[in-house]
Amino acid sequence: MMAHHPWRFIKIDSWLCGGFAHTRGSFIILSQRHLDALTKIWHQEIDEKSRLKLLNGFAGLLVHEQMHSLQRSFPSKFIRLNSEFWNFKQAQIETDPYITLNQVSNPDAPIAEWLIPAPQNSTEFYWIRTLLKENISLPQMGKDFTDQVF
Repeated sequence: MMAHHPWRFIKIDSWLCGGFAHTRGSFIILSQRHLDALTKIWHQEIDEKSRLKLLNGFAGLLVHEQMHSLQRSFPSKFIRLNSEFWNFKQAQIETDPYITLNQVSNPDAPIAEWLIPAPQNSTEFYWIRTLLKENISLPQMGKDFTDQVF
């Protein structure tokens, strides 16, 4: 599936979105900081240690981000993985207005419709949301996020 899915990239300045690599829709967003690091490592006479560092770091990052693109493009393909292999429970959650106002769409967090079973009690579930920290006038990506478990 990954081999046949288009790889789409957008380059941003390093200050934008905290310079984090992330996805928006089906696009992988890379900052100039990531590209500078890549070009520093990659050259014609790259040695084996540097090549492996590049593959383990940058290539792993690209695959990670492309997986988010696949999750958004083909959500039904991930239902069995979420429900049968991870035992997540699909549910619609009636959310508090505070959560709705302050939640951040975090592709690395479970999608809001999936609940995580409590290991000790199969009838209890965790609902994870990424929220903006309180009292921040201009939040910065990553630094001003907090993961909350309900």
